[in-house]
Amino acid sequence: MLLSICSAAFGLFIIEVGLRTLTPYPNHLPRSNQVPDKLLGYRMRPYSFGTNSEGFRSPEASKPIHFIAIGDSHTFGINASELGAWPALTASRNNWTFYNLGTPGYNIGQYYHLFQIALRLKPKIIILAIYPYNDFEEFCATPELRAENVVLRASESPTSEEARCDGLVGDGPSETAAASTLSKTAIASVLRDFFRIAGTRSPKVPFLGRDDVFRIIERQVNVSFALPERTAYLNRVRMDQVSSTRARQALSSLFKMIGDASDHSENGSQSLKTMVVIVPSKDRVFQSTKRWIFPSEVIELQSYERALTSLVITTARKFNLATCDLNHDLVRALASGGSMYPTHDNSHPQPEGYAVYSDGIQACLRRFEMLDEAP
Repeated sequence: MLLSICSAAFGLFIIEVGLRTLTPYPNHLPRSNQVPDKLLGYRMRPYSFGTNSEGFRSPEASKPIHFIAIGDSHTFGINASELGAWPALTASRNNWTFYNLGTPGYNIGQYYHLFQIALRLKPKIIILAIYPYNDFEEFCATPELRAENVVLRASESPTSEEARCDGLVGDGPSETAAASTLSKTAIASVLRDFFRIAGTRSPKVPFLGRDDVFRIIERQVNVSFALPERTAYLNRVRMDQVSSTRARQALSSLFKMIGDASDHSENGSQSLKTMVVIVPSKDRVFQSTKRWIFPSEVIELQSYERALTSLVITTARKFNLATCDLNHDLVRALASGGSMYPTHDNSHPQPEGYAVYSDGIQACLRRFEMLDEAP
């Protein structure tokens, strides 16, 4: 009996280690594919899922670097290979050397630091890809990003105590670093992912309980929208007004720094070129077609995303930054029959969607006359 228990425990241990080693972010918690970083909070583990020795999904830094991308999981390229992410596609079509600083889970606070890292690499072009749907969420939840002097060096101080992150979270490790309960093991999380994905596939899987999924099944379109997850996210957005205010202040600081660098920084004989790309959510893309009537959860979240998209564009214009909204490109690709998103509810596109990202960015580079920066 004891031998059987020990064998079972050892077997579970091997499975746990295997899942933490082999499954990509964000399939399970704790984020075992991440390593702590004093400046950024965490980075991806080096040499995992196409990352280099620094934990970024990019070739090793070489000089000169012509193009650097900054962003979150949509820049990292979840659901695509490292060569299928939009930074690699954009660099390939222009014969540029590149460095991809995109990291899953990063937000406005980390982008501030990443831009400073990018400047030290002396590129000719820096593209920041913002995902308004969640880049402003839980800004104060990362202890490493709480220090007010980190993101407000280039801006005025907060106008009130309500706009500060101080005291909102403890000084101990964040949830991403702590996770010792059984519910946060890789095995438990992968099982949750399995049932979540199975439950949001179309058509409905009969034995998985009540159907809280909005589905679109039409010609080449077959996607799902999990409503409980959107309701939970909507509640977090409503309650976390301090993070939202704080992130908006950080956005202004970030864009001011980018604007100053674009105006004054020189790399060799050419000035630095910068562009802010707006990556729309799957929800926004499908709603923009005006072909389907969506549930209230999706509609309300879209009001939130549209407001933040408008804020990004307005703030970018204040500092004379070029902006590129990819929504039109994705809507057009969807109308032409493109299958850009997985059948289960996943906010990240399939490789075809990242190709559309790259097409839209290429058009904006041409429009803003940045293609002359090719070697």
